[in-house]
Amino acid sequence: MAEDWTLADWDNYWVSTQPSREVVLAQRRWVRRVIRFAKNVNVQLDVIADIGCGPAIALFELARKFPKTSFHGFDGSSAIIERNTERARNLYIRNISFSKILLPKVPKKSVFSLVLCIATLHYVKDSLLTIRNLYSILKPGGFLIFNYPNLYTGY
Repeated sequence: MAEDWTLADWDNYWVSTQPSREVVLAQRRWVRRVIRFAKNVNVQLDVIADIGCGPAIALFELARKFPKTSFHGFDGSSAIIERNTERARNLYIRNISFSKILLPKVPKKSVFSLVLCIATLHYVKDSLLTIRNLYSILKPGGFLIFNYPNLYTGY
């Protein structure tokens, strides 16, 4: 995590903060982009990970649209993992799970057809190592989609 943010800060943030309207709309745009991308490259979306999922807005929407796909959200905040897990249970969404990880570490034995890492890498001290590790959990022919917010991306 970036030097300014500790895990306690993230837990406190997610306990007291709900996603803004802008974040919700941005996540919905990501859903459309992921679906369009999958169609364009003809990738089989069978197991998807969202690394640094936060409130997992896009992941929940994708899980509803693709009930035969397995979705896995990962975040460093125990508070958001608990909140997302409870939300999935309350919404009866069975094809989604959440686990805690601290980047640059990644899930060890999981193999994904698609890994998303959106608005997360700029909080990680060693983003290059993180990107390498994220590539390592892809299935052959799988895809990693990430961004690194900067002056040109608009956030």
